[in-house]
This record gives sequence, C-alpha cells and structure tokens, in this order.
Amino acid sequence: MRKIFSLFAALAMVMSMTAETWTVAGSPASVFGTAWDPANTANVMADQGDGNYKWEKSDLTLAASTIEFKVVKGNAWGEEYPGANYQLKINESGVYTITITFNEGSHEVNAVATMQGAAEVIPTIAIAGDMNGWNTTANEFVIADDKKTASLTLALEAMDYGFKMIIAGGWTSDGNVVTRENNTTVFTGANSDANCTLTADVAGDYTFTWTYATNTLEVAYPNAGENPGDTTVTPEPTLGLTYNVTVPEGTNACYIAGDMNTWTFTEMTKVDDTHYTITIAEATLEMGYKYCSGPDWAYVEKSAEGEELQNRVYSENDVVAAWAAVYDPNGGENPEPNPQGAYYVTGNAELVGEKAWIADAIAMTENEGVYTHTFAGLTTGVTYQLKVTNGTWEQNWGYDAVLDAPAAVTGDTDGNVVFEVAEAGDVVVTFNGTNITLAGNFGQSEDTTVTPEPTLGLTYNVTVPEGTNACYIAGDMNTWTFTEMTKVDDTHYTITIAEATLEMGYKYCSGPDWAYVEKSAEGEELQNRVYSENDVVAAWAAVYDPNGGENPEPNPGTSTVMLAGEMNDWSTDATPFVAAEDGLTASVTVVLEAQTYQFKVVVDGDWLSNLGEMTRDNCTGWTFESLSGAETNARITADVAGEYTFVWSYADSKLSVVYPDNTATDLDQVIGSAQPTKVICNGQLMIIRDGMIYTIMGQLIK
Repeated sequence: MRKIFSLFAALAMVMSMTAETWTVAGSPASVFGTAWDPANTANVMADQGDGNYKWEKSDLTLAASTIEFKVVKGNAWGEEYPGANYQLKINESGVYTITITFNEGSHEVNAVATMQGAAEVIPTIAIAGDMNGWNTTANEFVIADDKKTASLTLALEAMDYGFKMIIAGGWTSDGNVVTRENNTTVFTGANSDANCTLTADVAGDYTFTWTYATNTLEVAYPNAGENPGDTTVTPEPTLGLTYNVTVPEGTNACYIAGDMNTWTFTEMTKVDDTHYTITIAEATLEMGYKYCSGPDWAYVEKSAEGEELQNRVYSENDVVAAWAAVYDPNGGENPEPNPQGAYYVTGNAELVGEKAWIADAIAMTENEGVYTHTFAGLTTGVTYQLKVTNGTWEQNWGYDAVLDAPAAVTGDTDGNVVFEVAEAGDVVVTFNGTNITLAGNFGQSEDTTVTPEPTLGLTYNVTVPEGTNACYIAGDMNTWTFTEMTKVDDTHYTITIAEATLEMGYKYCSGPDWAYVEKSAEGEELQNRVYSENDVVAAWAAVYDPNGGENPEPNPGTSTVMLAGEMNDWSTDATPFVAAEDGLTASVTVVLEAQTYQFKVVVDGDWLSNLGEMTRDNCTGWTFESLSGAETNARITADVAGEYTFVWSYADSKLSVVYPDNTATDLDQVIGSAQPTKVICNGQLMIIRDGMIYTIMGQLIK
C-alpha cells in the first residue's frame, strides 16, 4: 500500500514539475512593473489546476487609458496569445484591480478591470528619442512624493539627440533646443510635429526633471570637467545669422517668426521699398521660419498661387511671392488678428476636396468660444482624415486632442484623426481651443479601424544553397548589423529575435558583410524582405569561408539605398536604388510632376539629408549626412514633368540628379516609352534609353 501511495506521489510531483509557465507581458510599466518584458517573473500567472491560469493586481491608480498585453509561454517571446495585443480600456480615472485569465487548451484570453474607488491621477511622463530608439515605454519618469515633479537620469554620449516628451501617452514638442547654457524649456505643444534637440556636450549622467504646474523640462548637465580628455564633443552650431528678403511692391513692413524667436513676430529693418534685413544672434542654420507683412499670422507669406507654404530653411537671400494680406501700420483696413481667435478644419481630399491639407481650408463657426463645422453627407467605405488648425501649421490639433474618441475613430503616424462612418450621414467636428469632439454614426465595432500592435518576437527560418558555410541576418530588428543564425543542417538556418516585428525589413548574407548578400537566381539585387516563416535564398553574391579562405574584400557598395519623400509618401521601400555593375554607384529613375519635393536618402536604414534645395542648375555632388533638428529635409525643384534619375555615390555619400530636357516635346514625355529621352545634366544634352545614359554622340556614360 505504501508503494502504491509513493507511486502516486511521485506521479503528482512529475506532473507538477512539467506544468507549463505562462507570463503576462504588456504596457504600461506602472501596471506590469516593466513594459513588454516576459522575463519579469513577478507576472507569472497562477495555475488554477484545471487548465486555467490567472494574474491579478490590485490598488492600481490608473488614468483613463488602454492597457495592452499578451500571455507568453514561459518567460521568453516565441509563443504568445492573442495574435494582436489584448486591449483593456480604462474609461475613467480611479483605483483598480486588474484580473487576467488564460485557458491553456483554447488559448482564450480575458481581462476585467474592477474599480475600487476614485483617486487623483498624476499623468505619466516619458521621453522618447534618439537616446532610446524612440521607445515610448523605455524611459518613464519617476513621480516625486509631492507629485509636483517627475525625474529621470540617463547616461548619454556626447552628441545631439532628437526627442519628444510623452505626457499621459500623448506626444508633445515645440522644436525646443536644450543646451548647457539654456537647460530649461517650456512645452506648449504649439509645434508638436517638430522634434526637440538636446545637445549633450560631454559623456555622462543627465537628469531630466519635469514640473507639472508649468509643463517645464529642466536638464541637469554633468560637470564638464568630469571628462577632460573627451574629443567627441559636438561643436555648437554657428550662432548669429542675417536674414535678407525681397518682398512684393506695396509692402509696408516685414516681420520674421521662427524657431529663433519662439514663433513670435520680430520686425525687420527696411532697406528700401522691396528689401528688408535683420540679424538674429540666437539663430542657427537648422531653425525654421516664415515671413509676415504684419505682426500676425493673418499676414503670413503665400505662394504666387495663394497657397500655404512650408517652413523655410536658411538662405542668405529669400524672396516672398505674395502675402495673405498686406499690413497697414497706420491703422488702415487690416484684417482681424488671428492668433487664437479663429480655427479651421482641414483634411484629405475625400473630406475637404481640392483644399486638401491646406491649413485654412474650412473656417469653423464660433458660438460663445466653441467652434464647430458639419461635414454633410459623408459616405460609407471611405477613410476620412482631419486636423484642426489656427489657420497655419504653426498650431494644429489632431488625434491626441480628441476627447472621448469613439472606438472607430483612431489616429495615424502623422497624428491625424482617422475615421469612417457606419451609415451615410453627417459628422460634426467641435473644438473648444483645447480638445476635439466628433459626433456621427461611427458604428459600435471595437476593432474595425484599429491597427493592432505588431507581434513581438519572431522566428526566422531560411533554406540556403548547398555549399553555404554560415548564414547571417541583417535588418531593422538589429539596426542592419550582421547577426549569425543557428545552423539546423547543411541547407537550413534559424534564429529567434525578440525585438523583431512583422513590418521590419531584412536580408540574408552568407557572411558578416554586404559582399555576401543574397541575390536572385539570375544574380540580381533584391529588395528588402518582409516577414515569412520560411524563406528561401536562391543565390549569394559570394560564399563566406569562416575558416579564412579566399573571401572577397568587404563591399560597402552593396548597401541598401532608398529614396523616401513626398514623391512616394515617405515610403522606405517603394523606391530602391539599383547598384551599378562596378559597385561604385546606384541609381533610380522616378516620374515627377513640376513642383518642389521634400525628400531624404535612406542608406541601410539611416536617414541622410542635406539642408539645401536642388535645382536644374546645381544638381550634382550633393553630400548627404545624418542631421538633427526640426527641419532637416532636402528639397528638389522639378521644373518640368518627366523622368528624374537620382544617382548615389557609395564612396562619398553624394547624390546627383539627371534632369529631363525642359524643352522636350509631349512625345518625349511619354512614360514607359522605349523611345530615347533627352535630358540636361550640368548644361550638357544627354540621352536616356533602356536605362542607359549616352552623350549626344552616342558614347555610353552609365
């Protein structure tokens, strides 16, 4: 009898030892202790003994927000449920008990938030930027006991960092610049699209302190003498710039507003009837600005066609084509000032028609300080986007300002309000100077327009050609470095990467260099892959010998080069450059309309730019590099519609553009024609045919 009992006891012990472990991982860190961390054993679920598991935490003080999580097998990414993040909505601030349950057999996940009582909720403060890969949860501030401030200390290298503040989950910025000399700055949210800049002049610990009452950020710098031998200090930008501008006849005054004067209006000195000048000691090259004919945005500069303009980047001699209105300093018939006194709604063409994304597209109707506009007869099956502005892009409000957003109303990466209607009808937009509310029939679905968070942690499996000695993966998940994969057998390799998500691009290599990158069966360059559970490599550029055999020289010329800008909606994979056979250059030809485009060049995932504007007369040898600041896009003016060939030089990171002939006939402009196309480059007439460039005498150039 004792033997039988002992046998049962042993079986019970074995069964308990082999029971699965399930862990909750999610955000925010204030709920789970750490954000999206399956290794946090404090979040292991309790086995209920019937195939069900439970995790519960009480006395959580929460603001109205959404809690997101997954249930992970074990303590590492690899198997987790549900596929899209589970979203538990907290509808009102208070003290809560959160209960999460999981069924091991069905993989069903459920969560309940039970309110214990009311409570004062102090907004969470976090920083996201170059110092943490723009991670929204990695660096949350610690709230002081008096709840008046919150602080965070980060170890930083000596360099410039772009960043934004995250207040209660919402992004805020003013394009603020923080230096040792000016280490305190106020956030108003007036220019939330522009990144802030922190200049860390020595390596060391930097303490960030947020004051709630004033929305002020103060950065305590380390002692500059702590690292006297440091040679990596980023030099301060050149201070003091002179702005010269030519204005239309009939102008009575000229003002400048920009980052250098916190977007207030500074009057310029009159040189003559059409020329003004000013020198601003605080100005630097990366600061954006605009001109106005008077001290208000009602007088802002416009294009010759009367259209809204983007912020300028510094030029020694600017030209204003037209004014929204001409200011009369002698008290004539000036328009009403418009700093905060009027609001406008704008959006995509589906919503506002031909005035799409014009800042003052539709004036809202005011009633006792509340502004409204009704969009009548909106139809189903159409995606609408909108923002509210003060008539310029200097102040605008998007999804972050939406109060009590219906489930079917979401935001996109640009901060726009995005929605569809469940039935044809009207949508009313209301704005009170701070918050947006929307009224309409948006349906009751919780997930019709919500984009789920990408699944974290992916396993890559690849079949490679016979004779492969090793396999590496490089992509967005490892900042395009080379990570060696695990060999399964002679033709199969695998790796699991916790940081990987479904949208990340990648490539395989047979060795730790782009000289060994994968190719098509025909030996052609391949675009970046998108995730697949089982990949197949057709061929290698070269086969790596880890034992030191005859390996080719490293070949940085095979870097992935992409064109990203307004011509392709800033896509990082839609417009790849194709490397030349000699590996020295790469090129891509795009069809452009006659207008000015902002753009950058993306090399192995790094965004490179130049602050200048490229034209037909200066289209060669532009150096592109990493830039920080609010306005860092390069510009190209396409003066005729046609094909523009962008040529990248690997050795010196220089970009040249071959322009189409501006005297071309309609026949020359036929896209996709096999006929030769005439172009002008550096004042010389050239011919493009079948992707090749020839001189007028027929000599092959490229």
